[in-house]
Amino acid sequence: DALVKGVTNATQWRTRSQLVGITGQVKGDGTVPFLLREMKEGLFLSSRVAAAWQLHRRDNKDAAPAMIEEWNKIGEKEDKHSDDDSRGGECLVEFLVVCDKPQAIAALGKDLSKRRVDVRLSIVKELHDNVPYMSPFSMELRASTADSAEETLGADTQEAAEDLLGSLLDDVEERTGMGSMWGFASFNDPVIGEVAAYTLAQ
Repeated sequence: DALVKGVTNATQWRTRSQLVGITGQVKGDGTVPFLLREMKEGLFLSSRVAAAWQLHRRDNKDAAPAMIEEWNKIGEKEDKHSDDDSRGGECLVEFLVVCDKPQAIAALGKDLSKRRVDVRLSIVKELHDNVPYMSPFSMELRASTADSAEETLGADTQEAAEDLLGSLLDDVEERTGMGSMWGFASFNDPVIGEVAAYTLAQ
């Protein structure tokens, strides 16, 4: 239809990704074949991830494996984004953290020491922002939240996230020239091992 044609003709990553998201909100299964095709063959990483999100929300089992494959393809080449797709890598990391698949977290952790410090930091930040850890305080706090059952990721996913963070505790590389807030803590020139430890302690 006209919407799918509009996506197909979009040659700017932001526009294409937004249109993919709109297409995925159309009720029924009519757009699923298009979303599957876009997830595998889309022009931009960000639009492929956008298609994966829409399929994942429909409980499509192909979405997470496809995004794990995307991550593995990046490999040691890293995700040095071109100006044409500056958000693709960030969106991919977010998907792999939030999709609630322990194998997705494991994929992020594979050969992580070979990734640039920016990439390692972005993974820790996504884990900090999205994964509830199993400390007694965290469990008690979430138990007091009415919708906690819907928000909590599976125990296997949480365990995989904690394993990944634990593997970074000895990482002493700094991301220089950067300052940011992580919850109630402020980090300037964050050290990967320190922010990993902070995230585990939450």
